[in-house]
Amino acid sequence: MSELNDERRRMADAYDADPLAVNRTVIEKYRANGSNVGQPFGGPRGMLLLTTTGARAGKRHPAPMMYCRDGDRLVVFASNAGAPAHPGWYRNLVARP
Repeated sequence: MSELNDERRRMADAYDADPLAVNRTVIEKYRANGSNVGQPFGGPRGMLLLTTTGARAGKRHPAPMMYCRDGDRLVVFASNAGAPAHPGWYRNLVARP
């Protein structure tokens, strides 16, 4: 268990330093392994790639995120890891639903 905690800490530190680099790595693992990115994310259940269209340039952007089920719906949270501003994917989704 402490090994998993160490891995989560390393991932959190890497995310703090460069969140886009971590997201690119997660997206690569997700696509290469049939949606199973493994630890520290808990495997294929509870993670999805949400692709939005950029609000300004119109470019497509995938974003890995955790989700919860609400009946037949998948619910995602625009928490931006606790940052005061919404994440880019949320702003893109509002601009281009």
